[in-house]
This record gives sequence, structure tokens and C-alpha cells, in this order.
Amino acid sequence: MLSPKTSLDEEEVSRGLRWLLWDGIASQLMACLTGGAVLTGFAVLAGASHTSIGFIAAIAPLCQILQLPAVALVEHVRRRKLLVIACSVAARPVWLAVAAIPWLTASWRVAVLIACLLVFNGLSTVASCAFNSWKRDIVPEYRMGSYFARRLMLATLVGAVVTLLAGLLLDWGKDTGLDPLKLFSPIFVAGALAGMIGVLF
Repeated sequence: MLSPKTSLDEEEVSRGLRWLLWDGIASQLMACLTGGAVLTGFAVLAGASHTSIGFIAAIAPLCQILQLPAVALVEHVRRRKLLVIACSVAARPVWLAVAAIPWLTASWRVAVLIACLLVFNGLSTVASCAFNSWKRDIVPEYRMGSYFARRLMLATLVGAVVTLLAGLLLDWGKDTGLDPLKLFSPIFVAGALAGMIGVLF
């Protein structure tokens, strides 16, 4: 199942395009539930300083430097599907650890969050490097523009709705007197689950 193929028939291409579309939606769900305003709000409540928040925002771009050794790894291993799945399976459950942070003592919360983000983004960078060339071989060249435009449109639409729902959940929990920090835990768990569903696709 994880071995490379020298060619794909029309049925395999059609199935691959369908799963790639669903993967895009699931991965966007994960990104919306674990990044952006959700992650920043969590970091603030966890006690992150302005410097820490700046570093947290910089982790993903900084980890892109790992693309350089990742290219060499992909060329050496020549098993892109295996690399994508292995790195994603190792990276995405990290959000379950982030979901447990509210139960840590306050002095450990930001440090654990930063460590989790380093692991997640580091592994995700390697997976992305392999995935970018792999999906290039799945999507026929004449369909690339329209296909990826549709994939991005659907993923963005679903992601926007889910981000809004996450914000409404946080506001509802705050208004009912629940611990604001612990309200983020089910959101991060949902993000981890969406990410693992993306791996299945």
C-alpha cells in the first residue's frame, strides 16, 4: 500500500483526486482549529509573554529551513507516501498533548506549548516536502489549476465556518463561567482528529 508505483491508471487517478480533495478539507479543519487566532488566544491565556507569542508565531516559518534536509531525505528514501504518512502520524497527535496543557502547572504551560509546536511544525515540514511532489504526480497537469482552485475554495469555506464555531464556543463557555483555558482543549482534540482523518484520506 505504501510502495511507490511507476504509473497510475484512470481509476487510480480519479480515486486519488477524490481523496486529495477530502484531505485538503480535513487538513484545513486541523489548521483552523489549532492555529491562527485560536492558538494566539490560547497562548495568551496560558501566560505567554509578548516575546513568547512572537516566537510562537515565528516557529512555522523558521521550521521551513528543514525543507533543505527534507529534500535530501525524500531523494534518499524515495518513498514519498511513506514519509508523508509517517511524519503526519507522528506530528498531528501532538495537539492532544497541547489539549492537556491547561492541567499543567502555570510555569510549565508556555514551555510545553512551544516544545509541542516545534515538534509539530518540524515533522509537518518534512511531510509537506514529500507531499508537494507526490501530489504533483497525482493531479494531471491539464487539471491542476481548476482542481487546486476548487480544493482551496472548499477547504477555505469549511475552515471559515469552523473557526467561527470555535469562537462562538469559547464565548459561550466564558459566559457560562467555565475555565477559559480548558475550553480550548476540545478544540485542539477536534483539530487532532481532523488531522488524523486527513492522514486516512
